[in-house]
Amino acid sequence: MNRPRGTELNGAGFWLAVAALVLLCVPYPFAGSAGPLVLGVPAWLGVSFAAAVGISALSIHRIRRGWDLARHVLEDEDREAR
Repeated sequence: MNRPRGTELNGAGFWLAVAALVLLCVPYPFAGSAGPLVLGVPAWLGVSFAAAVGISALSIHRIRRGWDLARHVLEDEDREAR
């Protein structure tokens, strides 16, 4: 698949984004307190949930856009035919 440059997450960018989101998943800034309440729910819960959804979305994007299985299958078939 030929995609325009910059439309996919490269390896380093993907892992930096995942690392940042993992740090947000663990509520370090809210340690030791209930934190501010938003609609009766601690804010850290919303931040952690949003970060978890972000990790899932990045992973799905990476798998669907970056995993070109058909190309690898065709290359293997070409090697076997030779």
